[in-house]
Amino acid sequence: MYNDMSRAPGRACDDAMVFSIIIPALNEEAVIGQTIERCLAARRAIVENTPVSQVNITVVSDGSTDRTPEIARAFAPEVTLIAYRKNRGYGAAIKLGFARTGGDLLGFLDADGTCDPLNFVPMINKLLDENADISMGNRLGAGSKMPPVRKAGNKIYAAIMSSMGAGRVTDTASGMRVLRAASLERIYPLPDGLDFTPAMSCRAILDNSLKIVEIPMSYEERVGKSKLSVVKDGFRFLATVLDAALTYRAFRLLGACAAALIVLALGYGAPLLVKYARERVVEEGMIYRIAFIVAVGVGGITLFNVGLLSSRLIRLVHTPRPSAFKALDSVFSALNWKFMSVLSFACVLSSLAINRNAIADYVTTGKVNVHWSAVVTGAFLVLLGFQFFAFAVMDRLIMLLHAKNARRETAELDDEY
Repeated sequence: MYNDMSRAPGRACDDAMVFSIIIPALNEEAVIGQTIERCLAARRAIVENTPVSQVNITVVSDGSTDRTPEIARAFAPEVTLIAYRKNRGYGAAIKLGFARTGGDLLGFLDADGTCDPLNFVPMINKLLDENADISMGNRLGAGSKMPPVRKAGNKIYAAIMSSMGAGRVTDTASGMRVLRAASLERIYPLPDGLDFTPAMSCRAILDNSLKIVEIPMSYEERVGKSKLSVVKDGFRFLATVLDAALTYRAFRLLGACAAALIVLALGYGAPLLVKYARERVVEEGMIYRIAFIVAVGVGGITLFNVGLLSSRLIRLVHTPRPSAFKALDSVFSALNWKFMSVLSFACVLSSLAINRNAIADYVTTGKVNVHWSAVVTGAFLVLLGFQFFAFAVMDRLIMLLHAKNARRETAELDDEY
């Protein structure tokens, strides 16, 4: 622990701002001592150049089987060691460190020697100056020694995240950050593995109640072998990004997929419609093309419905961001359970109308004597009818849940007064 109250005249002890640094470490005996020494040396600069008055340092040995715990223990009492035998994961180690140490501000950096602890100074100041919840280092600058494959992956994940949210980050998996302890409840839950940092970035970008800022920082080549698997952890990071997108921006993700399928179906079916309009003939060989159009079209509409319903479910939990597309929002708002109920019955009735002769023939003769295209069109309309009816039922349920939540919130406000 390091503190210096003298540099802040007139500040009372109960106003002291405590900053806790967590160093998660797994078999880092070659560099953990150097990393701790750099953190100890950075304490004075942190206290002298930020509002922080006390710095605590904690090493979390995440199931290390080498001399990592022994080396860290030698720095006691200035450094606290938390060690356990079974590896729990990078994120689990950081969360345990947060829970055990406390503090007004919580920071962490990798134990591998890649990050300079002095970067905590601008991180803390930017966090406080901009009233942010998370401040992080951007390791992707011109002088970065990050391997090209990892740098490319970070940029891809950043582009995906930024397309889903209103915020933007450059380095999604940065392993050096500062957080407000008071914001942890809104940042959690976070995973236990190496996807801890990209999950945090996603949540901060997509959640209206959180603000994340970045500072440029240097990034050195790590000492020893990296624990990160480019392929395995790369897919895990991607899954984390997509999970966060579904949790906060389901319609943007599913709506994009739906639009692609619907455009494909329309593009593939347009020549067929033009030909039918001119000649009133559907060739026998077109059955495969029509089957493909029906499958892709129904798939697109299904994803659109699921995305729209998901966005309405999400509003039960998260406050939506103000949209820049007011006209589009008005159109989507009109797609409610009443409209979809009418549309579902219209589709079924249209199917019955198109196939009325086929139905009559089948009832009287047990055979169907109409062209297959009428049956396929009717089946397509019935499928759409069921889709829209299911949407209507779910939308009605969501509306009732919204109303119930609103009544409960009103009752809670009445109780306060």
